Amino acid sequence: MLLRVTALLGQEGASLPFAASLDWSDVEVNRQYPAQGSVDFTGTVRNVAGMLVLTGALTARMGWICDRCASAFDRDYTLDVEQMLAEELTDEENDEIYLLRDESADLYEVGLTALLLDLDMKVLCSEDCKGLCPTCGKDLNRGACACPGPADPRWDALRQLISDK
Repeated sequence: MLLRVTALLGQEGASLPFAASLDWSDVEVNRQYPAQGSVDFTGTVRNVAGMLVLTGALTARMGWICDRCASAFDRDYTLDVEQMLAEELTDEENDEIYLLRDESADLYEVGLTALLLDLDMKVLCSEDCKGLCPTCGKDLNRGACACPGPADPRWDALRQLISDK
């Protein structure tokens, strides 16, 4: 969705509220398509000292597969977004400013970039997820498995002596 900001350019103190419902069902993140339903993006663009500043909030329901235990889970996601907008860049190295195209900001692109930069490298169902047993593959969040624990290599010499007898 494009947001025309023409009315804000050159009018210090002017503001423009916005509300958008974005479809991210085709967005792939870590080989998953997590967006469930629409993503709501609401906020305001203000002209502050000649610079356009977008402030808003993204809210979405996301479905993930845990990177540790492979269980499917849903999570409500809320993200505060603050993005500076400009018609042209004075510093080519500055990647924190979103460049307007035809005096418009693409809310889909601004919101998606903010989300991708905010996501963790690994998505976990919970902070204390125990993962899967490396031997039998049982989900350790649902209880212990019957596999013997990993052998401590410091006892290998003693085990060898016992097995030789």
